[in-house]
Amino acid sequence: MRSSDGEEYLIEGNFSKIKDMFIPSKTYSNMEGEIYKVKRPFGPLLENVILKKIEACQYDEKFQLGHGVTEVYFIQKNNDKVIKLYGNSNQINNLLENVTPVTKQEDKPKTQVLKPQTKIIEKTIIKEYYHEKINSVDKLTIAELDSFFANRYNY
Repeated sequence: MRSSDGEEYLIEGNFSKIKDMFIPSKTYSNMEGEIYKVKRPFGPLLENVILKKIEACQYDEKFQLGHGVTEVYFIQKNNDKVIKLYGNSNQINNLLENVTPVTKQEDKPKTQVLKPQTKIIEKTIIKEYYHEKINSVDKLTIAELDSFFANRYNY
């Protein structure tokens, strides 16, 4: 295990218990970045290995490709190993191929949204209808209103 300061430690014991105590901070699945595929093998990276470009961070392995000052960081898909490539930018770009992720389209049956059909049974102007009801409430006394609600809502 390696600390954020770069110091390495050896932890011995039950693997499943040790694993439950630690949460991986950098995994391929929860890192954001462009996805690349190795075109030609170099170092331990074989052809068609999938890498994701990430921000500069503590790395597990580094490879120098030619002479230059370009530094690029990747995380490997299968083992979450962080790799630093540095050197000539053209050589780095020649070894990697940008891959656009394929989005899976689910085969959902297309549902047709049916719009409710509205039939005009009676032509009523709503504004006047409510206006009439509101005026009729003004004519009721408090006792009439109270008995109306008592009968309607059983209280």
